[in-house]
Amino acid sequence: MSIEKLPTETIGDNAHKVVRSALGAIPFAGTASIEIFNSVIVPPLVKRRDEWLNKLVKEIEKLAAQVDGFKIENLQDNAEFISALVHATGVAIKTHQEDKITMLRNIVLNSAISHLRKESNTDEYSYYLNILEDITLKEFQALVILEKHQSANPRGLSQSSIVAEGLIPDNDLEWATRFWNNYEQELSSELPIPQTELRGFIERLSRTGCFVLIAGAYFGYEGGMGLLTDLYYKLKDLVTLNI
Repeated sequence: MSIEKLPTETIGDNAHKVVRSALGAIPFAGTASIEIFNSVIVPPLVKRRDEWLNKLVKEIEKLAAQVDGFKIENLQDNAEFISALVHATGVAIKTHQEDKITMLRNIVLNSAISHLRKESNTDEYSYYLNILEDITLKEFQALVILEKHQSANPRGLSQSSIVAEGLIPDNDLEWATRFWNNYEQELSSELPIPQTELRGFIERLSRTGCFVLIAGAYFGYEGGMGLLTDLYYKLKDLVTLNI
């Protein structure tokens, strides 16, 4: 008597189990108009959720194939991954912007391999996901453009300092002044942002913690310029998957 070989679980099956068991049931509860809610609102939300999870599972499978020491079955015990997954899923359902969804997915994937990089910090992933949830895609693009201008114009030597034993570096305002007009022009043309709204848009970037306005009683300075913070570079690193 022959015994048929039982079907074995694939990597994709395991990934689906881990992801779905981590999320549990995301509630889509209605109150007054439950039928309308379930027929009109729930289907597109479920579609977004399923598309997000299916793509995430495929990327987790790639990690298993590409990253030494990474095992999908260990994800159920990975607190950083579980917390990041639940948080990012809630945010992903709220947006249709593919670029932002990709950034959310990359944070989750980075959390999945954090223990291999000795970067275990549950609070850290939650902190940066909160930032990414709050920031708009246009605001993040503005920060990326600012990084380009800062990198293309490294901080030089101050032209206003007279020091007996050598020159000192530019202060923040001297540095920003050298590229700020070009930066504002690119924001206006590429994002685009009307000139009348540019000042307010730039000042609102400071709420993210990724950008700080330059303050001080500089002669002729009316405010509105700023520079990137270390927080921006850390966020950019987490939303990029480098394996």
